[in-house]
Amino acid sequence: MKCADALLQDNKRTILKVRVAPQSKTYAICYDDIRQEFKIKVKANPERGKANADLIKFLSKYFKTPKILSGHTKKSKRIAVSNTLEETVAIMEEIIL
Repeated sequence: MKCADALLQDNKRTILKVRVAPQSKTYAICYDDIRQEFKIKVKANPERGKANADLIKFLSKYFKTPKILSGHTKKSKRIAVSNTLEETVAIMEEIIL
């Protein structure tokens, strides 16, 4: 697993390449080797920003100030977190299924 391929360094923050799977039964994160991005399952429906809000709430448990940079209306998104690249890699390696 090369989860660092789904991460970008941007000044003092890290950008995660993410694909969201809404309407899941549980919250989960896994790494997609083919797309080179994280697949994150959230429970909320993809309507009126509910899945985005659920995604940010879920990521807030692990990262400092997650924020959606792009892909607000798409499944693939870019999420900025205030953690360093090294911190982010360590966190993702712990929580990925």
